[in-house]
Amino acid sequence: MIKQIMKMALITILAVTTFGCSSLALKREVANNVFTSSFPEITVSVAPDFKYLGISSGHTTGSTLGLRDVDYTIEAYCFVLPRNNIASKVFGVLFETIRAAYIPDFFRDKKNTLATGAVDCGGEIFQYFIISVHPSPTKHFSRVIFENGYAMPFGLIKVYGKIYGVNEDNLVHFFYYEPFENSMKDEQWKTQESLRKDQLAFMKKFSQRADLAFNLKTRTK
Repeated sequence: MIKQIMKMALITILAVTTFGCSSLALKREVANNVFTSSFPEITVSVAPDFKYLGISSGHTTGSTLGLRDVDYTIEAYCFVLPRNNIASKVFGVLFETIRAAYIPDFFRDKKNTLATGAVDCGGEIFQYFIISVHPSPTKHFSRVIFENGYAMPFGLIKVYGKIYGVNEDNLVHFFYYEPFENSMKDEQWKTQESLRKDQLAFMKKFSQRADLAFNLKTRTK
């Protein structure tokens, strides 16, 4: 039976899309052995001696890099040319669709944060976290600074983030960094629970300076 199935003629049409197509009113159907799809806009006429069996579909979700929710669906429209109880020939139309969007809590996997929350930036609500860092010359936000000859000692960084786009597929970050000065650089800055009152007061002022370092203006919605 397996060898017989392996001999069947299988033609598939693969469609990989993103959220940008999800707003379309999708319609797919088979009538009189003619398959039609509104996206991608195709029509497939199948030989009349094939019998349409129906649609097989599946759906899975997951995440990648801890940042995006991934939605994967598959639809298979199946035609068969039967010979007794054997599928002597098969024709299929297969659609695979991948949709992805940033998850709402996109900072959820950040470890050893000293503070987390949300802040109003020019009328836009941004999530943020504060963490102690030894800036790396390989990171996107710091590489150009190192390349221009500036050092970035051990310090604090406040990272802001917000999802934009109808399809929630654009994540915007702002970064604000300061090196530790005086005795604070010798303190332990590992977790929020481990901070003393003077460290919390220091971090609060740092966070305020970060918010005052920029002014965000957005277009009228």
